[in-house]
Amino acid sequence: MSLINIYFRKSFCDYLKIFALTFIGFILVIFLFDILEISRIASKYSANFSVVIKLSLMKNYSSLSQTIPMIILVSSLIYFDLKNKNNELIAAKSIGISNFKIVLPVILAVFLFGVCNITIINPVGTMLLKKYQNYEAHNFKKQTSLVSLSKSGIWLKNKLDNENLIINALRVSQLSNTMNDVKIFFINQNGGLERQIFAKSILFRNDDIVIKEAVIFDKHFFIKKEREMILPIKISISQIFENLATIDTISFFQLIEFIHITEESGLSSTRYLLHFIKELLSPLYIISMSMISFVFGSRSTNRKKFNLSSLHCLAVGFIIFFGTNFIHAIGLSGNISIILAVLFPVIVSNILALYLILYKN
Repeated sequence: MSLINIYFRKSFCDYLKIFALTFIGFILVIFLFDILEISRIASKYSANFSVVIKLSLMKNYSSLSQTIPMIILVSSLIYFDLKNKNNELIAAKSIGISNFKIVLPVILAVFLFGVCNITIINPVGTMLLKKYQNYEAHNFKKQTSLVSLSKSGIWLKNKLDNENLIINALRVSQLSNTMNDVKIFFINQNGGLERQIFAKSILFRNDDIVIKEAVIFDKHFFIKKEREMILPIKISISQIFENLATIDTISFFQLIEFIHITEESGLSSTRYLLHFIKELLSPLYIISMSMISFVFGSRSTNRKKFNLSSLHCLAVGFIIFFGTNFIHAIGLSGNISIILAVLFPVIVSNILALYLILYKN
């Protein structure tokens, strides 16, 4: 086995150890903050500490998924800084290993983690987060989700006087504030069906909804037709859209189907499409963080425990991180295309990192 292959395998294993410790460290920090937050909420409902721990574990992925680029940045910076202080980078170059080959084991490890995050961590994390939100809604907020989306359309739950209303619509128009092909079910306090309405459309206004061309069936199957009905329900299409399933609770493999259902229902799928493309390209995005860490982690030639290169690296990483989120926000606003909003930060950060590595070479 050649020296280059030996170095590659050793570097790959060394980085995995540092990454694992950094990853666990971030998990524990987020876990502690979640415990404090949930303890404050649970204290109002006399929930015991074991429930708080369980909920904190379920909620952990919500914040962890947002910090993955920073985890890669920090772990890579620690790795390259240690290698540099031990003169291993100089030794590697002395046997003919280029800068790009030095960073290649880390790139491979980061890419494999990115794929693992999409295929394993993301589905498990979103499932646990959904359970947390369901528990929170039933036990803390004392209410279930207002809106849900399925292949049969949009389902909306509301309350009118002493009755529960369940509204189902096949399509929604955000421009005209209407729902089309609507079914409305009136459920009494005992859970029995009092009456149901089939309507061509309903219009959402500020203080009520207008049901047009309604066909009413009561519990005795008596049929009545109304050209227009008004119900005093205060809700808007924008509120319905905001109360749809949060992106954090939809796994990567469910996003395509959810986007398709959303578009068929007439709602905007922009944020879900952006999230899907962002997750798909996330392995390439976090690779740029590891390469930037090499540029700064290998700059220092002294043996001090701390140097300004580390601060510079963290500053650049944060600028890229927040700049990426800013461009995504512009994409969501519709000022630039979704694909450009996601591709631009990934391409620019990788080109910048590759240029610096090759320039240093």
